[in-house]
Amino acid sequence: MDGHQKLALQSKQWLLEALFELLKNQTFQTVSVTAIADKAGVSRRTFYRLYKDKYCLLYTSDAADDMQCV
Repeated sequence: MDGHQKLALQSKQWLLEALFELLKNQTFQTVSVTAIADKAGVSRRTFYRLYKDKYCLLYTSDAADDMQCV
């Protein structure tokens, strides 16, 4: 695994953690991609390089799911 792959995996983890943190105080419908990215400390561009939308972030849990969502 190269550096880019490791960073992508770390970013995915940060994004998922950020989503769950935001869901403590908001509904899924009201959480924006911008809020998720900001909370995770990544850019919206990074979010969209990894996920098609916030639904893909929520519902993907492995590489096979990722392939269907990107």
